[in-house]
Amino acid sequence: GLPFTNNQIPVSRFDPASVNVLKYLPIPGPDGRLSIPRRIGTQDDQLIVKVDQLFGDKDQLNARYYIDNFHNDPTYTEGNLLSYRNPTLEAGTRMQNFVAGWTKTISPTMLNEVRGGYNRVFSRRFPPSGVPSMQQLGVRLPIYPTLPSISEINANNFVTIDDTTPVIYAGQNFGTAAQILRNAGFPVQTGHSRYRIQSSQFLGKVDHTLNPNNLLTTRLNWAKDLNENIEPFGGIVARSRGAVLNSHDVMFAASETSVRSSKMVNEMRFQVALRDQTVRSLDPLCGGDCTLEN
Repeated sequence: GLPFTNNQIPVSRFDPASVNVLKYLPIPGPDGRLSIPRRIGTQDDQLIVKVDQLFGDKDQLNARYYIDNFHNDPTYTEGNLLSYRNPTLEAGTRMQNFVAGWTKTISPTMLNEVRGGYNRVFSRRFPPSGVPSMQQLGVRLPIYPTLPSISEINANNFVTIDDTTPVIYAGQNFGTAAQILRNAGFPVQTGHSRYRIQSSQFLGKVDHTLNPNNLLTTRLNWAKDLNENIEPFGGIVARSRGAVLNSHDVMFAASETSVRSSKMVNEMRFQVALRDQTVRSLDPLCGGDCTLEN
């Protein structure tokens, strides 16, 4: 056939799905490079309620209720399909637990105990907001899913990063892939790369009798984790695995037990937990360390 006018393919000949995909891709910077940040975040809220009640000298009733709400953020930046590589869907899980028990003292040598419990778990995963559907991209399918859903977007034709294989284009040797990336400012290390995985924990517990009828209990948990070998950023494996995960966990709990009478014991509990998580990218495109905190 004849060549196209000005050696340009008419827009009307473009694949509609490919054109729509381009609308969700960011434009590279003046240097031709592109940074693809991906957020990582989790939230976990817990509540525990416990009640103990004495009925006379031989009967005791206890009940406990526990609820845990967990939410996982999706690894998707709205408007940038490149951030949907190896995607993690938005997810939420609610766990509930109720336990009740009755203890009956029959005699000094006989004790009866009855317990019952109920557990419920509700979990849901769904695409994050802003993800286009296959129909919006112009892809024809016999049946479209109810929610916008894309398995993932893959970029092919990556080169092997090493110091031995030359990159040759149009008969010109540009050096090895590792040398090209180093010249562009990426701190690439080939071969074995050292990294650290450290975990430190501390647990402290104090019991103090305020008076013959009151007991105060406190507990402190502290943990620090460091992982220099986590998920790569942007598909390029630079130093180690491309990012460092540094997290701190602190949990404080206190309870006060009060003996009201020979038939009544009250217990009050309080608990708070805090997680500070930082993901530090080693990508020099950030102009230094890139951090994502949760």
